[in-house]
Order: sequence, then C-alpha cells, then structure tokens
Amino acid sequence: MNEIDYGITRDYFYPSSAGKILGWSLVLGVVFFCVFINDNNLIMFLIFAVICIIIATASVWRLSTKANINNIAHEIQKIRNTIKQKAIDELGIDIEECQEIEPVILEFKEYSADYFRDFVYKPEDDMPSNYRFMVLFFSENQMYYYDCIYSLLNDENSFNTGEYFYRDIVAFNTQHKKEEFTYNGQRYSKQYQIFSLKTTGGEAFATYINRDDERSIQGMRQLLREKKKALM
Repeated sequence: MNEIDYGITRDYFYPSSAGKILGWSLVLGVVFFCVFINDNNLIMFLIFAVICIIIATASVWRLSTKANINNIAHEIQKIRNTIKQKAIDELGIDIEECQEIEPVILEFKEYSADYFRDFVYKPEDDMPSNYRFMVLFFSENQMYYYDCIYSLLNDENSFNTGEYFYRDIVAFNTQHKKEEFTYNGQRYSKQYQIFSLKTTGGEAFATYINRDDERSIQGMRQLLREKKKALM
C-alpha cells in the first residue's frame, strides 16, 4: 500500500467538465440577456445573471485548482521515498549485508497499457499513468532486484523479485532502442535506453533507464569486474 493521493492523480489524468460548464454558462448568460431585455423583465434577467456568474466563477475556480504535472511529480516522490524499504521487505534481505555498493534505484515512465485495467496518457506532458521502479542491492556474493510498476490512478501495482550470484552474471548491457505505442488512435514514438542483465541462462531482465542512471550502471559494471576477477 502506498500513500499516493489518487484524488489528485485522477484529477490530473481525467478531463474536467468545468471548461464546458463555463462555456455553457456564458452562452446562457447571453441568451438570457437577449430574452429578458427584449421582454423588459429586468428582475428575471438579474436573477439569471447572478446564477450564471456564480456557475462561471465556480468553473473558473475549478479550472485554476485542477492538478498539474507538478502535483504528479509530488505524488511520485512519495513512492520514491519508500521504495527502498519496500524492496528490502519484499526481498527479505539484511541491508547491512548489501553494502558492496550503494543500492541502485532506477525509475521511468511506463507507456505500456498492458499491466492494469485503466491507463491514461497525457501527451502534452508526456505523462503515462503507469510508473516503474527497480531497486538493486549488492551483497558480497550476489545481487538482488525488486521491480515494481505502479498505477497512478488507483492502488494497483505489479512487482517481481530475483537474485543472482555474481558467478552466474555474464554482463550488464545497455542499448538504445526506438519503440512505438498507440493511445486513443494516435501513434507515438519514443527513444529509450535499455539496461539489461545477462546471465549464463540468458537475459534475466531488461528495463528502461534515464541518462542520470549512467553513473550507477558504471558502478555496477566495475563491481562485476572485481567480483569476476576474484573468482578466477
């Protein structure tokens, strides 16, 4: 269970009716003005004018308080603040025994709609409603990982865990890849950098990474080289 405020996230991802209400209130105001002025019914005009003003004011206020991308960043930060401990709990590891290098936390936007029932994409902010974290720990003899995808629309999430001895790890690889996805009939293209773990049994996992993750990837590669050398 995480502490995301889904009222805020849903307010961001789903369209508001406030804009339509504002438009209709202005149209009705003009119509009532024409009708009641022609009938010389000033009192009725004033009554309906006040009603339209109240509705329009409420709509403007609602539009001004609608959640934005900064609110989403704040909600994601809530996950970021707790993801390391959640990974430790799910893996059942002793963090004191995983100090070969600092735990590595990778995160990225997940554009696939296949994980959960509900999915929304906001192209104006390039923000999907799924977000992914991967946490890696390194002990003396092995590495552990915790991979979790969160829905920002509700409390759904999907995770998996794994562990590999250094002797079974062949390499940490990175590559650039272009992928496309479709949302609401519109096709979008994305350039990704992918980080993967290759073992003697094949590819163990692959995940997207950001440019900021390069230093962490280099640290993992250096550790693997040292561990492989020690095993010789």
